Parts: sequence; C-alpha cells; structure tokens
Amino acid sequence: MLLALDTATQLVGIALHDGQTILSECSWVGGRRQTAELAPEVALTLRRVDVTPRQLGAVAVAIGPGSFTGLRIGL
Repeated sequence: MLLALDTATQLVGIALHDGQTILSECSWVGGRRQTAELAPEVALTLRRVDVTPRQLGAVAVAIGPGSFTGLRIGL
C-alpha cells in the first residue's frame, strides 16, 4: 500500500494506491494551512477506504518543483 503526498505547491494532493488501483485521492488549495490540514486529511483518506497506517508499505513525497517550505511539509 502506497501513500503519496504532494505539498510542493499550494494545491495539496494525497493518494492511496494498492499496487494496482488508486483507492482514494483528494486535493485542495492549502495555502498557509498545509501543515495544519495535512495530517487530518491523511487520516480521513485512510479511514475512507478502511486502511490503517500499519498497512502502508511506502510513502512517496513529491520533491518539486515548488517552495522549500511546501516540500518540507510533505517530508
């Protein structure tokens, strides 16, 4: 199970992939609230498809281009 995060720009994206299919995905304009919004949105994304954090095998994070702060939020 792969959790993918993109916080490089103001448009934040989260996706959950099981190796064959995208199980869930969401995106929103985060602006200055990316840090506060990311963890709750990840938890909601996992809950929507009944996946626990222990089931994650990998986390992928977009590394740019984008703002330095935005990249650090994802990491």
